[in-house]
Amino acid sequence: MQDSSFIFTESTSSRFIQQSENTNKKTPFLSQFNVHRGWFLFLLYYFSCYIALGFFLYRFVGLNYISIALSLFASIQLLRLIPSQGIRELVKKINYTCVLWFYRVNYLCTLSISISLCLAPFAACIYIASLYGITASLVTGVGLLFIFLFVLNRREAEDNRAVEEVTNTVDTTVKKTVAVIGGGVAGIVAAKEAMEEGHEVVVYEQASCLGGVWNSGDSLSKRTTGRTFSSSSRHNSFFGDFPMNPSREDNALSQTYPSHYSEADYREYLFQYTEHFDLVKLFKFNTSVESTERTKDGKWEVKVRNQDGVVETNIHDFVIVSTGLNHQSHALKLSQTSNSNKLSIGHSATYRDKEDYRDKKVVIVGMGESSSDLAAEVASVAKEVHVIVRSPVLLLPRNTFGQNLAPDHKLSRLILSCPQYMRTWKLLSQTAMHGPLYWFASKFLGLKNVFGVSLEDGKAYDDNWSWEWWTLFYKLGFFHPKARWSLTRGQVTKTAPIVDAYRKGKLHFHTQDIQTLNDSSVLLEDGTKIENVDALVNATGYKSVWPFLPAGFAEHDNRDRYRLVFHPELPNMAFVGFCRGAVGSVMQAMEMQSRWIALAISGKRQLPDKPQMQEKIAEHKQRMVGKWPTKVTMVYVNALARQEIGCEPKLSKLFSASPKIWYYLIAGPYCNAMYRFRGPHANPELARKVYEEKPQLVLPLEFYLQQVLELLLGYLTKFWSSVPPLKFFKQSSIACRTFVTPFLDLEY
Repeated sequence: MQDSSFIFTESTSSRFIQQSENTNKKTPFLSQFNVHRGWFLFLLYYFSCYIALGFFLYRFVGLNYISIALSLFASIQLLRLIPSQGIRELVKKINYTCVLWFYRVNYLCTLSISISLCLAPFAACIYIASLYGITASLVTGVGLLFIFLFVLNRREAEDNRAVEEVTNTVDTTVKKTVAVIGGGVAGIVAAKEAMEEGHEVVVYEQASCLGGVWNSGDSLSKRTTGRTFSSSSRHNSFFGDFPMNPSREDNALSQTYPSHYSEADYREYLFQYTEHFDLVKLFKFNTSVESTERTKDGKWEVKVRNQDGVVETNIHDFVIVSTGLNHQSHALKLSQTSNSNKLSIGHSATYRDKEDYRDKKVVIVGMGESSSDLAAEVASVAKEVHVIVRSPVLLLPRNTFGQNLAPDHKLSRLILSCPQYMRTWKLLSQTAMHGPLYWFASKFLGLKNVFGVSLEDGKAYDDNWSWEWWTLFYKLGFFHPKARWSLTRGQVTKTAPIVDAYRKGKLHFHTQDIQTLNDSSVLLEDGTKIENVDALVNATGYKSVWPFLPAGFAEHDNRDRYRLVFHPELPNMAFVGFCRGAVGSVMQAMEMQSRWIALAISGKRQLPDKPQMQEKIAEHKQRMVGKWPTKVTMVYVNALARQEIGCEPKLSKLFSASPKIWYYLIAGPYCNAMYRFRGPHANPELARKVYEEKPQLVLPLEFYLQQVLELLLGYLTKFWSSVPPLKFFKQSSIACRTFVTPFLDLEY
């Protein structure tokens, strides 16, 4: 793992130059002249960037563009001198140091512009700020990103060679028997990928219908209300080889949140998926798994019980566990002082109809995305609803900017390739900056359109810039009694209906936990007492348990598995779907995990041995525990695509073949169709069709200029000393992640 606190020094320079000199003995092309030439071109490039910025500030626009062109020329010439690993490392580290200083200069320039906003006329300031944003976008967006695109060619070649080394180590014509436990979303896609590899698959599902939590009609798998909408965008929740219909005029529920799918929408999508790939024949419904035991020959003995109570034993070569995250509800630990049955206590898992709470005073414990939907729905008929928020919550609007688009719709590959601290600022600025901007533009300037967003209906800022929204944003997040230094350690809830209910006075929020519970009252830790309570709903979520696994594994940490999939102590067994990310859709990870597992079963991908797995698991846990104590793991789809499957798109070749598709891929929402351009079971024609749906996938170009401007205007009120120091950033954050890496990749 690379050192994240690297500081370029003279000794380091000498070491890498010595490496390049040693390489020169083998490669005559790498002469000492070329090493000095590389240094010269690097200085020329960064000097040109600074000159371009200076020319802009003095409004020498023509010289500004000439300087930008000069920087591009220098960078292209420089990258022609990078055939060896030693020189590439030198370039990467010099580049990292220089880019960080360049960002610091941008911060100071931004600060000066923000001061001028208070002194100069408003129109002139807007002109200066917009020109600065465009120029800075050209320097950083065009200059840096296109430069690293050339590095990407060499990096892709290395990664592809690494993947090719682990292919076809076993006769793939041998059909293996695979048992999939659970017929929800994860089980469906796992069965499909295993069947596509030619294996004999059977899916054991305890309910009477497939779909898991999305099957509201079955009491065993019921976890949604029938009126639940997803928090993720529909564009990053479909499987890469079966796109979701972008418009559903026949379903009224779809019109409520056009960018989101309802329970009915996604259930129908799963039915269409299973019908298209002929998966229903693989399912054994009303069949529960009693136990799984390892046989002497390395196979698995699976005991199942059907609906008639008959127990049978089957032998399988491989077992895939896909029982889902919402398996067993968390129990609410209370100190109840009365045995009276006056107060009704239930769990959100048993919630069916809001009419059960009409004209009642209800207390709801928990502030997740599903529980917030439940609170808003119950508040529409209840007399009064109190929500207990026990830990900090970062509240985000489900739809933003009046476009009916989910926030993750805008988390494109372009944004995700930025350094981590800039991505964090982007997440916050989406919430904090857009509301004031659109509100000011509409109310004071009379504008009807800002960056392609219509302001005529006023929806662009109602949810982002209302007093009620900001009250909840700060009360439940920054000012929560248990708020830590980083809100990324808390719960992220994307919801909108609770704002309307809060505005009407039907919802009341408390940031203290429950101390005692009487027969008709709830006493909180701060002494607040909620009287005359009729019902209490526990909405604190679920935990994953596997009672059918061998002893000692019925409850274990998901992070005890190699890349959350393979447990070192459970060979020939894999887990799918236990990877809820803080950003992105879990469906994306399910598909990529299933593709990797299917290839591993066929012998086309090798797994590390047990000691190597344990070492990687320990490294990952040590790195992630400090960041995500709530066991939330960042999206790692691209890491699997690049390092395990070999299906990451070759952006350089895609750019050469179709610049339009390349632009759609890096600027559109992050969906799994991009991983069908190449690799096992690729379908480039279908992937191309998906990305050609410009109205559904890509926003206007003006929006992406705004995105880059926001990234550069981060930390507006920060001075030089408050810019995060060098040790907090990794060189891979800038040099290796351009156009390539979403969140975890080399770090995972």
